[in-house]
Amino acid sequence: MSALEDMLQLMRSKHDDLNARLGVMPEERMGDVGSWGQRQMPSRNMFYQMINHEVERTVYVMKTLLGLSIHPTEAQIILSRL
Repeated sequence: MSALEDMLQLMRSKHDDLNARLGVMPEERMGDVGSWGQRQMPSRNMFYQMINHEVERTVYVMKTLLGLSIHPTEAQIILSRL
């Protein structure tokens, strides 16, 4: 594997691990308040912040790829959204 492939695999692994740990959050705990940076907010809002971050990063990656004249196929775009 190349260094880039190793890094991508590590990122996927960490992403999957985080999703597994967060995925067991019981419904009744979604209103619990915790720290998000310097702010306090309910866990539910933290989950929504993660969605916003994912969308932001996706747009940034797509913009970077287009700037490098790398045009993903329709199948790649669809799969990237899963």
